[in-house]
Amino acid sequence: MNKLFKTRYVLILLYLILIIFFYNLFYEFQLNKNTVIEFLLNNKEKFDFYIDENLFRLFLIFFTFSIIWTIFLGFGLPTMIVAAYLFEPLNGTIFLVLSKTIGVAIIFFLYKKIFYSYLSSKISFKKINKNTLSKFLKKNELYNLILLRLIPGLPVQAIDILPLIIGVKFKNYILSKFLGSLIPHFLIINFFSVFFTNLDRNLAANLNFSVTKELIIAFLIFGLFIILSNLIKKKINFNKFLR
Repeated sequence: MNKLFKTRYVLILLYLILIIFFYNLFYEFQLNKNTVIEFLLNNKEKFDFYIDENLFRLFLIFFTFSIIWTIFLGFGLPTMIVAAYLFEPLNGTIFLVLSKTIGVAIIFFLYKKIFYSYLSSKISFKKINKNTLSKFLKKNELYNLILLRLIPGLPVQAIDILPLIIGVKFKNYILSKFLGSLIPHFLIINFFSVFFTNLDRNLAANLNFSVTKELIIAFLIFGLFIILSNLIKKKINFNKFLR
C-alpha cells in the first residue's frame, strides 16, 4: 500500500468519524422536528435580536452552518424549519438551497479526490454503469436528476450520493441539486413560516391557521408537486431498477 492510498484511508476514516460525531451531536435535531421548534422558541429573544439588529451576520452563520450540515449528510427538514423562522419564505428558500448546493459541490470534490480511487478498487463501476437506473439517469442526465429530487420520500443523503457513484457530470449534479430543491424547499419553508407567524399571533393554541397569500401559494405549489410526483412515479418503475 503506497503512501497516497494510506493518506486516503486516513481521510476516509476521518470523514466517517466526523459524520458519526455530527449525528451524535445533533441527534435530536435530526430526527425530531419538535426539538428544532422548541430550540427556536426557547431562544426567541436572541434570534429576534439578530433578525432586527444584525441580520447579515445571522445569514452568514446560517449559510455556513447549512453548508457544513450538507457536507456531513444531515437531514433536510431541520434546516428548512430554521430558515422558515429566520427569513422570509422566498429568501430562506434561496439562501438554503444555494448553501446546500455549495455543500454538495464540496462533497463532489471530496469524492473525486479522496473516495473514487478507493471505491473503484472495491466496486465494479462498469457493472453499475450498465444497470437500469444508471441508463435511465444518463439518458437525459440533468432532467432525470431533477425528477429524482422531486420524488417525495427519498432520503436526501441517497440522492446526493447516488449520482456520484454513477458518475454524472459535475454541472448536471450541481444544477439538479439547485433546481430540483427549489419547489419542495419553498413549500415546506412557507408552511413553517406561516406556522411561526401564527404562533406570534397567539393562534397556535387552537391551531387556527389564517388564510394568507403565502399559504394559498403553498397549497397551489403543493398541488403542482403532487401532480408532478404522480407523473414521475409513472415514468419511473423502481421495481425494475431493483432487479
